[in-house]
Amino acid sequence: MGNKASKPGNLRFIRYDILTLIWIFVIMGLTFTPGPNIPPLPHWELISFDTFVHAVIFATLVFLSANAFKRLKENSLLKRHPFVFSFVLSFFFGCLIEIIQPYIPGRTFDYYDILSNSIGAIIGIFAVFTRSYFFSSSGI
Repeated sequence: MGNKASKPGNLRFIRYDILTLIWIFVIMGLTFTPGPNIPPLPHWELISFDTFVHAVIFATLVFLSANAFKRLKENSLLKRHPFVFSFVLSFFFGCLIEIIQPYIPGRTFDYYDILSNSIGAIIGIFAVFTRSYFFSSSGI
């Protein structure tokens, strides 16, 4: 069969998959930083800055992972249901982060962070759907 990574369709997927993996490491770096090392956060009136950041971070994760899943060459479950898998990946990753955070100095488990992450994931799904619907005739 040969090396599948040398086929153009798989290389295109790898390019987007790498962006997703890099973003996952960025999230881990941000969320696993000990509390005392985090600079003071600005105070916002409508929603907290922390809630906004969580939503943006996880919206970006879903956007990147759904793009990668949709670009798969083979007709797999990931390609057929990128929104579902992107949301599930994001949700469980966010939960895992919250489970680990109490073991990091100055960090705590917070249900509101999971909620913010989930809202961000839904926004990410909407962004991918909107992009694919309005800006591309061949999907994402």
